[in-house]
Amino acid sequence: LTTMMRSAAILLVAFVAGCYSLQMNFHDCGSKEATVTAVVATECTAEPCSVARGSTYHGYVNFTVNQDIDEVHSVLHGGLGIFSLPWPVAVPNACTGNGALPCPLKAGQTYSYKLDMDCPSFAPALRIAAKWELKDSHHRDIICFTIPLQIH
Repeated sequence: LTTMMRSAAILLVAFVAGCYSLQMNFHDCGSKEATVTAVVATECTAEPCSVARGSTYHGYVNFTVNQDIDEVHSVLHGGLGIFSLPWPVAVPNACTGNGALPCPLKAGQTYSYKLDMDCPSFAPALRIAAKWELKDSHHRDIICFTIPLQIH
């Protein structure tokens, strides 16, 4: 391939990937040890993000840490009104696996954490608030944010 054709192919891939991702409006629900700067859902084109039962979804969260942190654990809940139920997380230790954080985290540094969410096939079809937390070794919120999801 010529250089021009390669450049065009790269631009096309970047354009298509950009069409299927969305920087989400999020609500900070108590981030203590970092500041969330962006939440992006990669298979989403509008809010609330539409999630099919039995599928896996990906995204990432960017945040800046305000203190050194040794351990990071990922926790997800699905909320409906005053009710909140635990949601399965593929890799609860955010310092291991694909897209892992480079622990320990250092104060003043900005990190990007890859979020993977499996929507169980038994999940009811309804709109929920997904609450994602990254917690330290003392179970304190490093970051906490909610985003709207529509399960179908």
